[in-house]
Amino acid sequence: MLNFIVVDDVVEITKTVEKIISKVMMGTNLEYKIHVFNNYDSKFLKYMKQQIPNKIYFLEKEKKS
Repeated sequence: MLNFIVVDDVVEITKTVEKIISKVMMGTNLEYKIHVFNNYDSKFLKYMKQQIPNKIYFLEKEKKS
């Protein structure tokens, strides 16, 4: 199973990335799951620490103040 992790605070961007991933993966026989996070919060960090194999990340560059 492939695990795609998408992080962006703009919902339209995460939805677009999800659609692209799904479109590409439909042409394969691979199982996959898309995990979406809207920021680098505790939920995201908890997921990152899990020993889940085959992670592919699409990360938004963190903005500097």
